[in-house]
Amino acid sequence: MATGRIQFAVSTPCNSKGKPSGYRLFEYKNDQLTLIPTERGCTKIDVNANIQAFCYLRPNGRDTAISSDTSHIMDSCDYMILAKSNGFIEIISNYQYKIKNGMRLAPSYVLRCTPEDFESNFFSDYMIAGLEYSQGLLYCCMCSGRIYVFIMNLPADYIQFKNIFNPIFPDCFFKVRNENNVSESSEEEKIFEGTTRYTGRSCSKHICYFLLPIEPSHLRSSPVVSSFCNMYQGLPIYRPSMYLHIERGISTFHINPLDRFCFMTVSPRSPLFIRKIILPLTYVTFLSTFMSLKNSIQGNKRDEVLSWDSIAQQNGFGSLFNWISNKFTFDSDIINSTIWDDIVKYSGTGMLDSGIVWKQRQGHAKDDIYELFHTQDMLSSSRRNSSLNAASNEPRPLSRRRRESFQGLTRDVFRETMDVPCSAKWELDSFIRGLRRNTFMVDFEIVEKISHRNANDGMDQDDTNTDESNETMTSFLTDNYKKMDIVCIDHFVTLSAFRPRYYDEPILKIDSLSNKNGSGHATNGKKGEKQPDNNEQMINDEATQFQQALGDLCSFKKLFMLNDSFCFILDTHGVLLINRFEIKNTKNLLKNPKGTVRIIPHDFGLINDAIVVVNDIGMNANNICSLMFHLVITSMAGDIAVFNGEFFNHSRLGTLRLCDSLKLNRKDRFVDKLALIDYDCPSTQKRRLGYEEKDFYAFIVKKVKKD
Repeated sequence: MATGRIQFAVSTPCNSKGKPSGYRLFEYKNDQLTLIPTERGCTKIDVNANIQAFCYLRPNGRDTAISSDTSHIMDSCDYMILAKSNGFIEIISNYQYKIKNGMRLAPSYVLRCTPEDFESNFFSDYMIAGLEYSQGLLYCCMCSGRIYVFIMNLPADYIQFKNIFNPIFPDCFFKVRNENNVSESSEEEKIFEGTTRYTGRSCSKHICYFLLPIEPSHLRSSPVVSSFCNMYQGLPIYRPSMYLHIERGISTFHINPLDRFCFMTVSPRSPLFIRKIILPLTYVTFLSTFMSLKNSIQGNKRDEVLSWDSIAQQNGFGSLFNWISNKFTFDSDIINSTIWDDIVKYSGTGMLDSGIVWKQRQGHAKDDIYELFHTQDMLSSSRRNSSLNAASNEPRPLSRRRRESFQGLTRDVFRETMDVPCSAKWELDSFIRGLRRNTFMVDFEIVEKISHRNANDGMDQDDTNTDESNETMTSFLTDNYKKMDIVCIDHFVTLSAFRPRYYDEPILKIDSLSNKNGSGHATNGKKGEKQPDNNEQMINDEATQFQQALGDLCSFKKLFMLNDSFCFILDTHGVLLINRFEIKNTKNLLKNPKGTVRIIPHDFGLINDAIVVVNDIGMNANNICSLMFHLVITSMAGDIAVFNGEFFNHSRLGTLRLCDSLKLNRKDRFVDKLALIDYDCPSTQKRRLGYEEKDFYAFIVKKVKKD
């Protein structure tokens, strides 16, 4: 059976000093995985530097087309953005056109993450937690907590291509609502919006038009930048528009789809945060003044201005910033501010702050860990031990009025009355909170809740009837957040869902402790009991296999949301499909309807990255879906594998078939990050490109037995 064409990129880091890393392009079609030969740029750029993240941009709902050098209104070309461990970000324009025509995939524009993220030595690697684009802003978030923001000159319909292709449910995620965003924006954000509106295309008004190039004198004075600028063959290197620093150890980063100045982060043993960038008036005034100067000086000139200090000196000013400060001397508060001093110090990069607008509440939920330790025996033992030194451990007695007030406290999330605290429970609860914080959220996705019939989505069907008085401390979030859900997976096989507008604790949590010990659910025949018939035996066998497959899950790796309810989870030992709105029993997943939780047991090994392509989703009369998909993974063993999987509406167990795979045959390289570039559905008949069989990085094809 003919399958759609899947085209994707794979990073190939090298762990040997003095050798280049890089990435390769692959195409999967008709159960065959082939390497696409490409001509790379200067390989010296990739020596001792590997690709940490991909970001592929293209217009949404429009075909891509090559951009010309002449002036025109709309941009229709696609861009591949590569973030490297040396702090440079490369932008390749007309990406698919260059691939199809065998052209050189050299960068068209180069960005630099500065101020540098140096640690112990001058050439320390950048560890990137996320590279994302939204509504004109490109974020590069480092694991060290440094975030670099670049303003891109792109039309409003450009989006980042995700590693999931799902044409069945295209409208289940947040779309840009400019009218709502503008009405709720601050004055500084409105000035920013007016200053950075898409300009159209010309030779100088390219994707980096709003960015300041690093001055040639600075290029020569920086050993790191100067060592690479010659390799980029004279391309201008642009600095970030904004920079901010949060806590260290960031593991996952996403832009808030409702607000491009807002982002979400997680790190090990830390809660999920939603932060908002604070745009000061000083910075947006500087930006608007600079863009006004640039529009008047550069205009429609073919050659771009690479040294604005030289232009300022020609106009009688010592530097660009002296020139700009002369433009708004009427406001002395701006010139004398610390923010302006930082803008001058860092040559036009705004050193901004962020505020926490929502924070996950950790360590207080009465979940399985709480119930495990709060048995009667544990409490009795704790009280006996604490009675030996009660005088020193017990808190000072509360007055009668305070005791009555304390006993009347309720928790908004669970509506449960709290007991009067005692020293034993304080010690035990403190231990449990510390244990529960020992988590590692590995992935999370943001979805927009839509109306579901007969669904247990944790809220009333009509959100407008929700009792606002029962909201948590996050009630200051606007009404746009009423339908936002954040779905998370933990390394320790846990699925959680949050609704930040109302709660700071999970509205749904499926813990591995609840479902590891369910072997007793299958019926075992005993003497004197009626033996089950064939149908009952098949049901029992399926339940046993399902429970065993759940018990084999050991480490969640990736989360893909097919819509606002269906969670596609990739584990080292299988694929899990959960319809979270239909779950009635989180303690025993077998007691839920058959289509609620389904699994495909498979030993993937250590997974680095994955791509999911949904081929078909069907729904029967009982609201149980069937799913056909393709799965692309990279593993620590050096494999790139493509699987064809299917979930059935009549069974809890699905099937997975290995279609084809390639293995990296170089001991000093491994395959890591994936980026989905293009997918053609089977009905779309296009001419397959006639690539020659050529092995650049010594990939060899595994002979796979076809089913």
